Amino acid sequence: MGNGPSRFHREYKQNAISTSDQGKLILMMYDGAIKNLQLAKESMKTKSIASKGVYIRKTHDIVNELSLALDMNKGGEIAERLEQLYQYILSQLTLANIKRMDLKPVDEALRVLNTL
Repeated sequence: MGNGPSRFHREYKQNAISTSDQGKLILMMYDGAIKNLQLAKESMKTKSIASKGVYIRKTHDIVNELSLALDMNKGGEIAERLEQLYQYILSQLTLANIKRMDLKPVDEALRVLNTL
């Protein structure tokens, strides 16, 4: 009984995702990536390495999905440029994982995601 509200929250989110159009879904993914990076920054400030890794991995998974969803045939130059940006973000996330407490790669990934 204690996890009832969280179950309803999960069901609501799942329903929101399954009924969203493609543009809304992409925005939700960007929002999720940004939120996770902000949480990674907070984890770094509190020196919680494990939490930082979890949030960076979640962001990595989201950006990787965005990259895989690109249709290079239909998207042309825009898809190619987005792919370059996604690969850059992924490289910054790798650096953020390697450099334990360096905020620069996280801030750089956030800058690009916020711009998109």
